[in-house]
Formats: sequence, C-alpha cells, structure tokens
Amino acid sequence: MSGTVVSIDTARQERMPDDKPSLDQGYCRVVNALAEGLASTALTSLEHRIVWAVIRLTYGWQKGKDRIAASQIAKVTGLTRQKCSSTLAGLIERGVIIREGGS
Repeated sequence: MSGTVVSIDTARQERMPDDKPSLDQGYCRVVNALAEGLASTALTSLEHRIVWAVIRLTYGWQKGKDRIAASQIAKVTGLTRQKCSSTLAGLIERGVIIREGGS
C-alpha cells in the first residue's frame, strides 16, 4: 500500500468528471434475469464489489463471459488481489459467479 491518501470525493471525481453521469460516458447493459437475481441474493459489501466488477469487465465490453484475472478485479474494486481471489472463490462456490475451465 502506498503512503498517498486520497479523499473519497477526489477519487470519485477522477472516475466521474461531471456531477451527473451520462450515457455518453459509457454504460453496461445487464439482462433483467441477472439484475433480478442480484436483487434477491444476499451478498456482503465485498461480494457486491466483486460481482459488479465482473459485470463491468464482461457486460461493459459487450461480452457474456471472459477470462478475468484477480488483478483486474482488484484494480476495479480497489481491493487486494488476495482479497479478490478469496471472495471470488466464495462466490463461485455459491454459484453466484460461474467459472469455466480451471483458473
């Protein structure tokens, strides 16, 4: 962890330069079944962050599935790679996220 401290407001401004988000800045289309499934599933705050990162890294690029490294999820969520891996493993075990293949 670096010694730099960034306020939440500053970090948010860096991601969203305008006060109001606009569809012109990009968006993720999410199928209703996925949105409804997430709305009815109890998730911790860390699990929510991981799930939304996976949605952003798949649906955000118009992909139904993709290979995503824990380091990519860590970058999106601000969590450590290790925390992403352990949380992701729990989501996979519960069937919230589906892993195809070995890694």
